Amino acid sequence: MKKLLLLLAPLALLFAACDASSENQTDNPGDDTVAVESLAVTPGQIELEVGQTQQLEAVLRPDGAEGEVSWLALVSASSEEGVVSVDANGLVTALKPGNAEVEARSGQASDVCYISVPKPIVPVESIVLESNRMEVTEGEQITIVATVMPEEARADNPVYYSSRNTAIATVNEAGVVTGVAAGETKIDVQAGGIGVVCNVTVNAAKQIAFSDVATADVAFSTVTLSGKLNVSGFTFQYADAIFYYMESDGNPTADEIKENGFKSTETKIEIPDNQALSKTFTAKVSNLAVNTRYCYVSAVRLSVTGEFVFGEVQSFTTADLPAIPETVDMGFGPKWRGWNVGASKAEDYGNYYAWGETNTKDEYSWETYKFRRSYNTMTKYVSNPKEGYPSGFSDGKVDLESVDDAATQNLGSSWRMPTYQEMLALYNSVDMKWTRYKGVYGIVMTSKIEGYSNAVLFFPAGGYRSGTGSGAVKTGVYGQYWTASVNVNSAQQAGSLVLQKQVRDCTVGNAAYRYEGYNVRPVAAE
Repeated sequence: MKKLLLLLAPLALLFAACDASSENQTDNPGDDTVAVESLAVTPGQIELEVGQTQQLEAVLRPDGAEGEVSWLALVSASSEEGVVSVDANGLVTALKPGNAEVEARSGQASDVCYISVPKPIVPVESIVLESNRMEVTEGEQITIVATVMPEEARADNPVYYSSRNTAIATVNEAGVVTGVAAGETKIDVQAGGIGVVCNVTVNAAKQIAFSDVATADVAFSTVTLSGKLNVSGFTFQYADAIFYYMESDGNPTADEIKENGFKSTETKIEIPDNQALSKTFTAKVSNLAVNTRYCYVSAVRLSVTGEFVFGEVQSFTTADLPAIPETVDMGFGPKWRGWNVGASKAEDYGNYYAWGETNTKDEYSWETYKFRRSYNTMTKYVSNPKEGYPSGFSDGKVDLESVDDAATQNLGSSWRMPTYQEMLALYNSVDMKWTRYKGVYGIVMTSKIEGYSNAVLFFPAGGYRSGTGSGAVKTGVYGQYWTASVNVNSAQQAGSLVLQKQVRDCTVGNAAYRYEGYNVRPVAAE
């Protein structure tokens, strides 16, 4: 029996070891590390003075995610080299004035903190006048040119002007001196506690004036201006009569209209020496904004001195556009709808759609985009296999199918989104003007095709949707409209019409990211 017990003892020890191993496996199930899907740098935007520091934090998502975080001061067109430094723990130090971006990265996840380092305030040492003695004629203007020294002090120390005798001459905040009556006065010029004086002499005006200045044939984009130039006491041979005009809801001066506005064609008027005359002149002004107030002023440029003499500032308001129907024939290509998808009239913004999506939503991002699989791969409308999912996928589809067309799906088979080429044809076949139509800013397009001069479209500046939020951003100053065409060189982008506050910034391009929410202007599906 004793011999049998000795043989069984090792076996008992072996079973005990197995049980212990089993218990260890239950208590230590293995590596449960949560992978990093995204990260956010906090704070995301800061301002530091030179020498200051700021600790940045990288918050990993989802909660419980673990991963090493690296920090880097980026260098790009918007992030200058040497503005800041950042250590391995995210401590930022401001080194010199400028703008910088610091990136935190963990695996494929990254985020950026935007940093501005302002220039230090530099005190004013002196003010240098281009001339400390000036002459101006009654009713005319001249500008005092004052330079603050050193150059570094100019940005933080504006120049202030004041007249010691406003009955002789006045001066505005820009240093523009207006002669009121013949005589002499002084203009005080101050900046940063330093002051200098400009001596001003106002000379009596010569006899030149305008009468019967009026408007005629005011339309929604044109007007005829007319006036009579009355001259006496001059010894030059001719003068150039002109109208200057500008869009304004205020009361600009004649000089402001001349400097900031536009001018009409000139009328050359011969003037016999020292003889009085009255001469009528007219000018037709085109390409005006719709239903908009303009201030205008008659002017004459004297042939010998090049001086300008102005009449009284007046105003007119252009006519409204004709009614815009639901279907508009511009005289080329397909017929256009008079308003956006989701709108009931031309001035409404309507709805916002991601490219290829047919419903509105609360968040416009890559994470919520229908055809996006990963950071840079798409599941539909892909020409380059490197951009397709699954790996190597491409369908070669260039234009949206009707099932993915926001116009077709929301308005029915009679409407569709325009292709890139159709939007480009519209851009090249119309006159465009940034304007205000029924209280809404946008672009008015009038057909340049013969026989279709009354064909009008209005594209309101509805802004765009990006990220989360209940409304669009940049409404009234910016707008973007999808085409049905993808960018064959980049599956993440598609074609669009972009409009901004100036006509020169109205473009057709193919670099709009598909996830963003833009307006849609349909064409008839003929």
